[in-house]
Amino acid sequence: MDFFRAAIVAMAVFGTAGVSCGGGNGGGQDVVPDDAAASDTPDGQDEQADPPPDRPLDQPPEQEAEETADDPVEDADEAEEEGCTAAGPYGIDHQEPSCLVPYPGSLWTRPLPEDVMLHLAPSSDAIAECTLTDCGIVEPQYYGLSALDKPGPDDWNSFPRYYGNAADPLYMLDDCGPDTGTFIRIPSGACFSQSQDHGLYVWDQTSDRTLGMYRWGESGPMCLPPCSGMTEAEACPTLFSGHCGASNFTSGPAYSDGVTRWGFGGDSLGNAPWSLQVRHLELMDGVILHPLIAVTKCTVDNAFPAAGITYECSLLGLPTDTRPPTGALFFLDYQDAEIDAMGLPAWQLPLVRAAARYGIYVSDTSAYDGTGLSLRFEGGGAYELAGTTSPVYEWLRTEGVNSWTMPGGAERFSLPFLAGLPDVVSHIHLADECVARELAGLPDGCP
Repeated sequence: MDFFRAAIVAMAVFGTAGVSCGGGNGGGQDVVPDDAAASDTPDGQDEQADPPPDRPLDQPPEQEAEETADDPVEDADEAEEEGCTAAGPYGIDHQEPSCLVPYPGSLWTRPLPEDVMLHLAPSSDAIAECTLTDCGIVEPQYYGLSALDKPGPDDWNSFPRYYGNAADPLYMLDDCGPDTGTFIRIPSGACFSQSQDHGLYVWDQTSDRTLGMYRWGESGPMCLPPCSGMTEAEACPTLFSGHCGASNFTSGPAYSDGVTRWGFGGDSLGNAPWSLQVRHLELMDGVILHPLIAVTKCTVDNAFPAAGITYECSLLGLPTDTRPPTGALFFLDYQDAEIDAMGLPAWQLPLVRAAARYGIYVSDTSAYDGTGLSLRFEGGGAYELAGTTSPVYEWLRTEGVNSWTMPGGAERFSLPFLAGLPDVVSHIHLADECVARELAGLPDGCP
């Protein structure tokens, strides 16, 4: 594939021109080409330790990240046992360490069971291969092509993550399902991602609440109204109409139960993206202690933990027997020693380790040719609001990852995180739905 075609594929996977998404569906984001029949789905369907090292925000972690990547904490339980704590409250300039993950004890923090290969979904490997390659469209050097974007009109795959602190104003959620009327501290005027997929996440340090918000609309800036109210009597309405929901960083709920919390949050997996999006700090530190979250071309029905559907392959006129459900859990079967021997670059190594240890959940769709498994990364909007720039961009450049400018002006780093892995098509599998249920501690998990 020449460079021009590669650019077309990258734009097909991540571009926003001529796209409408999420029309009327709850929870996730459907991405629909202009010539597709874009209509609301029927009711009842979803869219789908120590503090980190002190360093200036504009400096990469350099040798620290390399050393950490060679010896990552293996999982959240071990991290807790080793004393993975840090003095809060946290903020964009003092973030929680990579070993501190939300929703502890939930399926979002538990490694795959050791016998996961005994619990594969029907047609597991055929579905996995078709999803990875878009049934033969994606070439090996672009497997897992994902975008880490700077803020801009094309940044639809990178939702910002804000920290609310006692000095921040109080907002009231005014159109948020069962969470309507909830008060949460958010930096004044916090902005969403700027593409047609407008999303943001918040962690209120004063209440331990996490918030996910999503709305499809015109590309361009979309922000919460400026606010100076500090008490409930002075709280500002979010003036937001879309999909949203609040959780608790410690106690959850970590996902929609499909009944009382159907379609909550900014995604088909509820507020999981606060945990599953790859943070810039995690990528640089080489420590990812949770599953990954991905977008694919289209899906067929849904599986736990997704509460509803995203863009169905039948709407594109595609066969449905080798496409995944929304909520699908893919994983790599490489052993740690095999991964360590691959000689992967520092940006790719933690992503492959996480995909093998925790797996990859599908939560969203693009409806574009060339979309295989495309990860969601943290967006840079919270840094921009704070008047700074995330250090991850310069770090990626030092790791040999070049950026390019999208037509709308956003700077994009393309990360094909599954490229270059030995015989990866034979090493990626789709887990049976019972695996996620087992990780969630439900009675109908795998035996």
